[in-house]
Amino acid sequence: MRREIVIGEVRGIWPRTEEHGGGSTSVRLGEHNVKTDEDCEGDTPGLEYCSDPPVDVEVEKVIGHERYVPDDRNSYGDIALIRLKEEVEYTAGSQICAGGKKGENVCKGDSGSSLMYRDRMADTENWVTVGVVSFGLHRCALENVPAVFTRVTEYIQWILDNIEP
Repeated sequence: MRREIVIGEVRGIWPRTEEHGGGSTSVRLGEHNVKTDEDCEGDTPGLEYCSDPPVDVEVEKVIGHERYVPDDRNSYGDIALIRLKEEVEYTAGSQICAGGKKGENVCKGDSGSSLMYRDRMADTENWVTVGVVSFGLHRCALENVPAVFTRVTEYIQWILDNIEP
């Protein structure tokens, strides 16, 4: 992926793509909580870990997937390519932040557990592992504080190279 292309969901920008009457003028990258000026973790003053400030970048073009149908509850094809007017620096995709619902996140002893989703696209229903718990804060299941997972898709070749038949 080039550094001036990002991926988003069509639902969040539809029908504002250029093909449908004008596009979004900018995207915000690196934002976790739009309700706060600074995104920080931890609750001990002076010991919080804060992310870099978000970056607003102008959009050059938005291309929504041709299979996307607005208001279809299945949301097939809900993906868009967003070409930015300038290159941006981005974090390597080997980790995923997920969770953040109070009382519904990882806790001590959960390391190595799977982050999964139910694949309903196939004729049969399958559970797919997308991440493996790497770490979280010392306190468990805090609201608005995600855990960090290792992104499995970044290691597919390594997995295939190391499993035995």
